[in-house]
Amino acid sequence: MGTDFSYIGKSIRRVDASAKVTGETRFLTDMSVDRMVFAYPVYSTIPYGKVKSIDLSRAEAVNGFIDVVFAHHIPGENQVGVIIQDQPVLADEMVRYVGDTIGVVIAETESAAQKIASLVHIEYEEFEPYLSIDASKAATNNFFHKSNVTCSHKVDKGDIEKGFEQADFIIEETFRTPYQEHFYLEPQGCIAIPEDDGTITLYGSLQCPYYVQKAVANILDLPLDKVRVIQAPTGGAFGGKEDIPSEVCARAALAAIRVKRPVKMVYRRRDDVQMTSKRHPFQMHYKIGVTKEGKLISADIQLEENAGAYATLSSVVSYRAAMQSMGPYVIPNIRVKSTSYYTNLPPAGAFRGFGSPQATFGHERIMDIIAEKLGLDPVEFRLKNIVKLGDTTLTNHKLTASVGAEETIRQARKAANWVEQRQNNNSSERYVEGMGIATSHYGNCLGAAGWSMDGAEVKIQIHPDGSITVAFGLIEMGQGALTVVAQMTADALGVSMDRISVLTTDSRNVQDSG
Repeated sequence: MGTDFSYIGKSIRRVDASAKVTGETRFLTDMSVDRMVFAYPVYSTIPYGKVKSIDLSRAEAVNGFIDVVFAHHIPGENQVGVIIQDQPVLADEMVRYVGDTIGVVIAETESAAQKIASLVHIEYEEFEPYLSIDASKAATNNFFHKSNVTCSHKVDKGDIEKGFEQADFIIEETFRTPYQEHFYLEPQGCIAIPEDDGTITLYGSLQCPYYVQKAVANILDLPLDKVRVIQAPTGGAFGGKEDIPSEVCARAALAAIRVKRPVKMVYRRRDDVQMTSKRHPFQMHYKIGVTKEGKLISADIQLEENAGAYATLSSVVSYRAAMQSMGPYVIPNIRVKSTSYYTNLPPAGAFRGFGSPQATFGHERIMDIIAEKLGLDPVEFRLKNIVKLGDTTLTNHKLTASVGAEETIRQARKAANWVEQRQNNNSSERYVEGMGIATSHYGNCLGAAGWSMDGAEVKIQIHPDGSITVAFGLIEMGQGALTVVAQMTADALGVSMDRISVLTTDSRNVQDSG
């Protein structure tokens, strides 16, 4: 196929726009099914400890109470870890953060379920929590799991000590980045429906149907073909509905199997913010050697990540941060160590960029500091060190094609009128107004630490009347995926877009697409 496309690259009205702007789109909270009841999690109110006893007497007395599910009711494996198998779907004995789910109550109404969950009384043996990376790192006993280290990744290239000897200046700085909440408009939610043939059907506000399918099959001890996952229209995600829906859907599914009725569970905003994954907080120490001409020559970088109570996707985040810790710059000698630590805080997971934004903050901040100390223009300093065709990255990957970093910076400098704008900077005691520069590179997919989870599948059916349906395994969460899939299909088959219908993502329609 050539580059003369009819639809790809063109401005096309989104295929889902009309229904969304008119309110016709039915999100999970708009959906209901016959005989549906409601569930809500009973979660830990302490950050670290052991469950000693559970008292249901006040909860059972509430009008509308149906049942409650605990870890001992799980027919399969009590495990919902995405990569590292360290996270029970229902805490059995230990609780590791405020929000760790201990049980799921089932009631006739949503308000009753929420009230009942708050009335389950749990007695704990409390332990001293680890609430920071430094506290977790310093621990000598009472570990979270086998140890307090979640994962670790390293990069070694060249001879950093020899590089520091050759440097005219050595500059060291420490940076920190905090937790960040996704705050998607639609909270976490799921409807679980037990079918007559033994299948459990799940409608969820989610990003990764196949994560959910595998987790629920494992927890219910079912074959994959008996777990059907359908993505409901999803009102925002930003990574926050990659790992967490496996927990939400598994808990709803357990409740549905328990009472043999459809179960709906939607988190209240307050609890969603408390219990669900966040962007990883980082501590970063950069030691950089540079010549007086402004050439980077050596780097020793320590990255430390707060994983929270469970690993979720920390291994991918830690890996990506290590691989991108010095950005798109040429540096002959470098050593990076990236380590994640468990703490008694909400788990940190997927969030737009998988560790790259934190690493970018680190390498761009140190670049600005070096430029200032050497009296160099920040743009010129970057251009002295930016990767070009034929250069190698910090992981010794030789770039042989499509290296546009230098051109990007030069065009940005021109478009921003950089020199004049820098001269016109204004400042006062409280505010500084001006223009800065930052650049980053970002790899597709999950990288080597997550290759086993990458995939792509599509099914195209051409009907006798010439109409076409397309099933694909990824999801629409606001980014325009339904429209893009229709555009690609139309150009690939040489037909008009009005002949194409893109189906709702359904695990029964296509194979695992990551």
